[in-house]
Amino acid sequence: MFSLNIGNNARHVPQVLKPATVSKVGRKYFSVRLDGPYSMEREYHIENWRERTEYSPGTRLYASEQEYADEKEMAVIWIQLRDVFSTHTPSGVDLPRLRKIIAIVREVQP
Repeated sequence: MFSLNIGNNARHVPQVLKPATVSKVGRKYFSVRLDGPYSMEREYHIENWRERTEYSPGTRLYASEQEYADEKEMAVIWIQLRDVFSTHTPSGVDLPRLRKIIAIVREVQP
């Protein structure tokens, strides 16, 4: 398991994926100990892995480094798609390609 600093915890420092270890498991929450020089324990909801906090979460959990890498790649691809389709007539995309794209999108979102 890995933890990534987000929100205010990533404001003045780089986002770094750090190893984390589950230390306790309860009925609603589980606790994770962040490995490193400043070892601290945080609680997360079991059903969605969101940090238990009264404010905005400071970390996000990932099951593996690959899951984090996939999420970063997906964000880059979405930005690229947004850039292509941000104009009314995307340049370099002809009608047959647009039909293929909309068919793929409709498979995901009916």
